[in-house]
Amino acid sequence: MNINTIKNYNQKLLAVLGTLAAILLAISISLLFYEFFGHRSYNYYNETEMITNEQAEENYDQNIRTQQISFEEISLVDSSSSIYIIPVTQSELEHEEYIKKRQNSSDGLVGLVSTGYSNYYRGGYRQSYNNVLVYYSKDNSIQKLFDHRLSINQIRTEKIADKSYIMLTVTYDNTNLDNVLDIRDNNILYIYSTDNRVLNKVNSDNLTYIDYEIINKTEQLIIKFGVDKNKNGSYDWNEPKLMKLYSIKDNELSELIDPELIEELQSTLDGKK
Repeated sequence: MNINTIKNYNQKLLAVLGTLAAILLAISISLLFYEFFGHRSYNYYNETEMITNEQAEENYDQNIRTQQISFEEISLVDSSSSIYIIPVTQSELEHEEYIKKRQNSSDGLVGLVSTGYSNYYRGGYRQSYNNVLVYYSKDNSIQKLFDHRLSINQIRTEKIADKSYIMLTVTYDNTNLDNVLDIRDNNILYIYSTDNRVLNKVNSDNLTYIDYEIINKTEQLIIKFGVDKNKNGSYDWNEPKLMKLYSIKDNELSELIDPELIEELQSTLDGKK
């Protein structure tokens, strides 16, 4: 093999290796960019959904516990401010427990330790979350987002206009009457600002929240809602959808598409000439 052949081979080999290195570098940069600037979505589905408010009240009146709080994940929300979220979930107890109701007790583990059980067994369900803790590591403080009973079906984190937000899909009531609180019930969107430490509810009477789209370089969202046309307490994906405009700064929901235009479109669909 002559020298020119060897040189050509080496040049081709270096070109291939250089191309592979460039591709790997591009992938690494893309992953880092997504990590720090993209949104993250947490659909924390394990095994346990929440029982209804009515069932929980009945259990509590009878001093019975069938679910126990659990902390299974911690996720970074804002790297520059060292802010984390800790979703609060529930685990299904193999045996129901007697609730030792706390009255001026110094026992910090009341509610987390077993104080007796029967032979009652509950099967596992798909998981939702019942609260979210926001941990501000710089001042070692924790903020609880909700003070009432609910199911959090999805958690997403977003950077909007250089500010960090936590987007929460929430269910209050067992609207479809299937005896669990989950994403199949009607949903509401909550938005928490980690900078201001303020939680806002996106009011959407008689509509169920589906999804959102961030309007580029603004503090506005286009939010998609579902219309429970058959009034069965759950949005079916073949039912109508609406879009509205939401201002994060003002916490205001407004019409995106003019109602007269919507009426015109419907009239055309109906066959009006």
